[in-house]
Amino acid sequence: ASASSDRTVRLWNLETGKAGPVLKGHKGPVNAVAFSSDGKILYSASYDGTIRSWASKTGEFKRILYRHGLGINTMARLPGRKELLVFGALDGRALVIDGTTGERVHQFKERQGPYLANAIQEKPGLLALSGFEKKGGGIAGFIHVFRLGDWAPIEEYEDPRGPIWAMDFGAIGATI
Repeated sequence: ASASSDRTVRLWNLETGKAGPVLKGHKGPVNAVAFSSDGKILYSASYDGTIRSWASKTGEFKRILYRHGLGINTMARLPGRKELLVFGALDGRALVIDGTTGERVHQFKERQGPYLANAIQEKPGLLALSGFEKKGGGIAGFIHVFRLGDWAPIEEYEDPRGPIWAMDFGAIGATI
C-alpha cells in the first residue's frame, strides 16, 4: 500500500505486477499507511486529521477510526497481538489508539512542535518518536525513546540543527 499527496491510498499487487484499488475519501494528503496484524485491514492517516480503515483485499472503506482534528504526519502499527496504532501529529500530540475500536490507549507528552516520524524495534520493545520544537529563537529536533507496553520514557535526544525527519533502530535496538 502507498500513501499519496493526491489524497489517495493505492494498493499494489506484487504477484501480478498490476495496480490494485485506489482508495479515496481523505480530504488531505495521505501521510502514512499500515496493515493490521492479519493483513485484512489497511489503516491510512492523513493531513485531514483522520485515521481510516479499509478492507485490504478489496479497498472497501470501513470507517473513520479516529478523528484527531489536525494533520497526522506519521503512523504505524505496534507489534503484538493487539491492534495498536501509534501516530504523531502537527499539533505536537502523539497517541496510541486501538485499531479495532479507535479508543485512546495512551497519550504521550505534548510537544511545542510537530511529530514527524516514528521507529519501532519489536525486541527489546522500543518505540521512538521524533520531530522538532522552537528553542531559543531556532528550531531543535528531538527523538524520544519509550518502552513498549508501559510507555515509560527511556531516552531523549536533541539535535540543535533542526528537525528529525526520519530514523530507524539498529538490528538489536542498541542504536538509533
